[in-house]
Amino acid sequence: MSEQSQRELDAEVARLQGLMSNLETLQDPAAKSATRELVQVVLRLHHLGLADMLAIVREAGLQPADTLVPRFTANPRVRGLLLLHDLHPDDLATRARNAVERLRPHLGVKGVRAELMGVEDNVVRIRISEDTQKGRTAPVASLRAEIEATVLEMAPDAGGIEIEGLDATRALTLAEPLVWVTSSRAVTK
Repeated sequence: MSEQSQRELDAEVARLQGLMSNLETLQDPAAKSATRELVQVVLRLHHLGLADMLAIVREAGLQPADTLVPRFTANPRVRGLLLLHDLHPDDLATRARNAVERLRPHLGVKGVRAELMGVEDNVVRIRISEDTQKGRTAPVASLRAEIEATVLEMAPDAGGIEIEGLDATRALTLAEPLVWVTSSRAVTK
């Protein structure tokens, strides 16, 4: 470890110790308990992700090191850590494109085509259209849920998701709103 890295590490450890000491001075037992629980959850998430990273490294054995990063990004817990710390090797647009690619076969079976229109201002824009060759379409709520879940799994840092074209599918015969918001991040037009 370089001298600079060691100084940075020492400074952060000292800062953490100071914050933990301040926690003990809190008078409100509920605030103290909630803060402790928050720290425990964050540490548990890091533990799970790091444990998976070590397992991936062990499994790789003597394989070339360049095989590790794709395996890290494929693991949801490790991917989450990489995203949390802004260390994921793929940008938002690439991860959104990968999500749409993952969706295509699942939506195709339901008679729907998906296309990534782009990512602007951290909003993922997807257009779906009915595949008239397939002849059947899933309910709007099901399509919406599947698309949003897949995109948010691959790109939880997206500022929003716009899904265009649900109104053009036969599934819109259900009484559903044209605009729907989940966690103030997903919007369907």
